[in-house]
Amino acid sequence: MARQKKDAGAGGASGNAGHNAALRAETIRDVYRQLQDLEAQRAEISSEISDLKNVRIKGDLGMKIADFNLGYRLYKLEGDDRKTAFDAIHEAFAALGIGEQLSMFSVAEKIDEKAGSDAGLVDDPDTAGYAAGKAGKKARVNPHPVGTEMHSAFKAGWLRGQAELAPKAPDTPAEPSATTH
Repeated sequence: MARQKKDAGAGGASGNAGHNAALRAETIRDVYRQLQDLEAQRAEISSEISDLKNVRIKGDLGMKIADFNLGYRLYKLEGDDRKTAFDAIHEAFAALGIGEQLSMFSVAEKIDEKAGSDAGLVDDPDTAGYAAGKAGKKARVNPHPVGTEMHSAFKAGWLRGQAELAPKAPDTPAEPSATTH
């Protein structure tokens, strides 16, 4: 025959509910109300975050949320943690090699047609830098380690490309002011 547990009495599992039953009941109701309020606040905050991402990130910026989240994760890191993360990302992309998936740090950038290319891949860092600069890309796309000749060549090309994007000053001298007699 199966043994049944003895009833713990009015106290249930805790054994003290009978001592301050009214106070305990009020505490339970209070905790339920607080939980309900906090869950409602959490739902409201989640909705605001979702709206912010959909309107500002996807809409205004035209970015993928996952791409933005990667940047946000790096933004929240500090000092050495951020440097360590960047070093790890750079190493991972470098290990993929030219033409591999996720080659955002690769020398083999496609040249933008607006930069006057045939949309082929470029092996020369100076030419790749020029194409990246003229296409308006950030200097950080330079895939070469700082201090190397390849890095310097890419940077020099990038600066020339950026110079072509800069607005030109008018070539005409200012006209002399007309005087009236």
